[in-house]
Amino acid sequence: MDFEDIWRRKFRINLETPRFVLRPLIAEDVQWLTELFRDVDVNRFLWSTEPAEARRTAEAVVFLDMHRSHFGVWAIQDKHDGVIVF
Repeated sequence: MDFEDIWRRKFRINLETPRFVLRPLIAEDVQWLTELFRDVDVNRFLWSTEPAEARRTAEAVVFLDMHRSHFGVWAIQDKHDGVIVF
């Protein structure tokens, strides 16, 4: 096991409140991130909201967070219904 594996097992943890789970991104998060990146109001000054480009951006964010970042984007998921609120 290399340093990265050890680090990830130790620090890529879920944080929980009574209502929410805060967790690192996983592959399944590409879909909701794509929708977020397609939102004109969210991305007014950032990047294109074209569907294909939004998907590529979401895939890159998830990949980099899972494989390279130590403290990246986290998903906030409602415990009751599983909906991602960010």
